[in-house]
Amino acid sequence: MDAKHIGSENDEWPTLGLLAGGCRALIAARDANADLEEAIESHMGWGRFIRAVNETEAAAGPEVPDTKAELLSRYSTIRQFAPALLDAVQFHG
Repeated sequence: MDAKHIGSENDEWPTLGLLAGGCRALIAARDANADLEEAIESHMGWGRFIRAVNETEAAAGPEVPDTKAELLSRYSTIRQFAPALLDAVQFHG
């Protein structure tokens, strides 16, 4: 799994677990018609929740992938099969 995917590094799992726990606390509070702000505060505190969201967003990368950067990062892989692909394709015009 590459760095663009959440959970690609083992050290990201604790952050994801923390965020998931906060989300579960929100869901449980909503289901019980309880105060959502209090649910986060009592479960983990807003500071930790916000940090977990920010770290998860950073690990996930941009919402719109940078296709040029992705292509450049895979240059060595593409270089291996590109000659065969270009030989198999006929260009007209």
